[in-house]
Amino acid sequence: MLAVARLGRPGHLDGGIVVIVAGFAAVANAIGALVLADGSHDLNLRAGVLHLASDAITSVAVVVVGVVVLTTGRLTVLDPVLSVAIALLVAARGWTVARESLDILLEASPGDVDVDQLRAAMTDVPGVTEVHDLHCWSLSSEVRALSAHVVLDGHPSLEQANAIGETVKSRIGRPFGILHTTLELECERCTEADAQTCPIDGRAVTSTALGTTASDHGRATAC
Repeated sequence: MLAVARLGRPGHLDGGIVVIVAGFAAVANAIGALVLADGSHDLNLRAGVLHLASDAITSVAVVVVGVVVLTTGRLTVLDPVLSVAIALLVAARGWTVARESLDILLEASPGDVDVDQLRAAMTDVPGVTEVHDLHCWSLSSEVRALSAHVVLDGHPSLEQANAIGETVKSRIGRPFGILHTTLELECERCTEADAQTCPIDGRAVTSTALGTTASDHGRATAC
């Protein structure tokens, strides 16, 4: 607000002092931003880098204004104009970081993950016929999680089902950056509406809304 008020009444500006102080500030902030740049994939460090980089750019711009005022003795209005421009720039960049933080708090789907492509990659795994109840969200700026129900083809053994599940995890892990995956493996759906009982490895496995149970004596009953 002070910068806006000064647009109509620009005051005296000592260009020499401005150049010296802003020059030191620009160097210090630039060094700090470079030191933290390697960790800029982390949301907290990214916010720190953004803050330091914005300060460095601001200081460089102030140096330019100081040089102009020092050499011309006029155009002091550039100081408040520059202040307003920098404030708008910082607000725009800050909103980006704030929006990412809000998405994490709300456990929203990552913006760079195409759910249709993710589902297609999972169903392309041999032995998988369908993927439903698929949910992908961010636990932090670096950690993504996924949960899904995976319907398997036919009646695989427990070992075969586990192998298919591990293949699905590896298929989506690196390409989509998903580090934590929880899969509920389902056998081929049977005719019963309330309890789908399918034989896996010589046992009857019943999948219900409450979970999956196994029985060694013929058919299992729903919980």
